[in-house]
Amino acid sequence: MCPIVTFKSPIVTHGHTFCTSISFEEVAKAVNECAFVTSNLPVILSLEMHCSPKQQYRLARIMIAYLPDTMLPVRQTCNRVESLTHYMHSQ
Repeated sequence: MCPIVTFKSPIVTHGHTFCTSISFEEVAKAVNECAFVTSNLPVILSLEMHCSPKQQYRLARIMIAYLPDTMLPVRQTCNRVESLTHYMHSQ
C-alpha cells in the first residue's frame, strides 16, 4: 500500500511527556496488523484531536485506507453494548 504520509500528515503524541511522536498512518497500520491477531473483540479508538477539519479529513482517509474491513459503519453504530455484541458474533 502506498504511504499517505505527507509533510503535514497527522501525528500521534502524548503531550508534556518524553514520548516520541509517530504518524497516525503508522498507528492505523499497526492496528490493522496486530489488533485482531488473537481476538475478534472490538477495538475502540478514542481520538482526542487538536487539529483542523482538513487534518480530521486526512485522519478519516487514513482509517478508511488501513482499516476498511474492521470499522463499524455509521449506519450500524449504536451506543448500546448489545449492538456491538451482536455485530461481533455475526462476523
